[in-house]
Amino acid sequence: MTKTITMALVATLGLGLAFGACAAEKTLAEVHGGQLPAETGWATKGQCLQCHQSYDALAEKTKNLEPNPHKSHLGAVNCVECHKADKPSKQPELMCNSCHNFTLKAK
Repeated sequence: MTKTITMALVATLGLGLAFGACAAEKTLAEVHGGQLPAETGWATKGQCLQCHQSYDALAEKTKNLEPNPHKSHLGAVNCVECHKADKPSKQPELMCNSCHNFTLKAK
């Protein structure tokens, strides 16, 4: 009986943590709230850089990723090429993968 109760508690805790992680994942639109343009819902590179400063600053923030998505041989690409308003903000669709096969990994 004790074993069954313990397993039920462990399963409940595991499900709670799993659902909590899913609930915590927000879209870019949810993260930025009313800052996206109402007419399209899409931001321009200029709007992004008002808060995120510059591509050099972004490259510094993401220097622990390999490859660094903000240090591209293409230069300062439009943010919306990778970051979509209706997708989870922490899971960009890498524009680089139209030619390459990258998976972002921590160094």
